[in-house]
Amino acid sequence: MVSISALYFSLFLVKLLPLDSIYRISKFLAKIVYLVAGRHRCVAEEGLKIAFGDTIGSKQIKTIILGCFEESIKGALETLVCCQCPAKIKEQISIKGSEYLEQALTRGKGAICVSAHFGNFPLLMVRLQFAGFPCAIILRPMRDENIDRFLLKKIKFFGLESIYTKPAKACVDKALSFLKKNGIFSLQLDQNFGSGRGVFVDFFGKQAATATGPVVMALRSKAAIMPVFIIRKEDNTQEIIIEPEFVIEKKENFDETVKVNIAKLTKIIENYIRRYPAQWSWIHRRWKSRPASGEGH
Repeated sequence: MVSISALYFSLFLVKLLPLDSIYRISKFLAKIVYLVAGRHRCVAEEGLKIAFGDTIGSKQIKTIILGCFEESIKGALETLVCCQCPAKIKEQISIKGSEYLEQALTRGKGAICVSAHFGNFPLLMVRLQFAGFPCAIILRPMRDENIDRFLLKKIKFFGLESIYTKPAKACVDKALSFLKKNGIFSLQLDQNFGSGRGVFVDFFGKQAATATGPVVMALRSKAAIMPVFIIRKEDNTQEIIIEPEFVIEKKENFDETVKVNIAKLTKIIENYIRRYPAQWSWIHRRWKSRPASGEGH
């Protein structure tokens, strides 16, 4: 676990380096991580084999995993740089499709950005806030209270609201209240959600436990659902891609409506992963939870 002293030391180090040097260091560090992080490497290999089967070989798997590690390191170091120099956020991250979000907000019901762990996703809401959209960040409480205070200070500095994931009811209430103010927040829908409160939907041809929050909250609040992703380009600049508003398909009952639409949103995420496999976080066991017999079909 990162300590607050290590965090401040890292902030000092990256302040001395230009971004180009940080990106070169990230590539070098990714190779080291690949060699020493055996457990994470195995999780990534397992996930890639589940997702792509025999369509990719061992060489391509290694390339994707190296890219995954490199993306994580770049994102972390890049974020530290941006914490000290917010102007870098506008320089490094462009936005495509902002007109879709602007149009959705004309209804005054807010918007839920459905996203995934691509690129420097922690800066996604920051960049939209800088573009004039009222944004909040939903975050887990940190174990280290000093780091927690540091993060809250930075979130406030960037002009965003903060919403803690716990306690769950307070999180939902605050999120719905923020939507009533025509605000925006992002939910990553690409991780295992095996608490029993999610649904099993198809993901790369295999059932995966998935959270239902975006659709449930959209149905309750009438907020727009906007698929939004941040993708890294070859020159290490990034682009936020805002897709047209996702239209909820209504089914015979509430549960079926939720499941059908979560499945559709998951398919959108899968399509992005197929296009940018090295930019997704494969070190998470996405298929860890398994459906009970007969469930998820």
